[in-house]
Amino acid sequence: MQKPEWVLRISNKQYDIYDCVLDGVVISITCLKPQQETNGHSHKHSELYIGISDGVALNGKPLMPLSTITIPADMFHKSFNNTDENKILLCLWEKY
Repeated sequence: MQKPEWVLRISNKQYDIYDCVLDGVVISITCLKPQQETNGHSHKHSELYIGISDGVALNGKPLMPLSTITIPADMFHKSFNNTDENKILLCLWEKY
């Protein structure tokens, strides 16, 4: 198995996003800052979100620790942090 190499892809007032590719799977960790939201977007691939922190909502649905939400390909999605603390999102998708 290859060693993961984490890359800081985005850092701004809303969030910090770190990505790595491991055996053909993109692993993305987002630190969503207090009272912030991601920019809404869609992709050509599906994604699996795994809850790490409580207090995060994905498309209006709570993403509780260890819960999962699958976002189908081409579906618009957006994450919200309505708390006063940093919150973590974990997302996985197959690299094409």
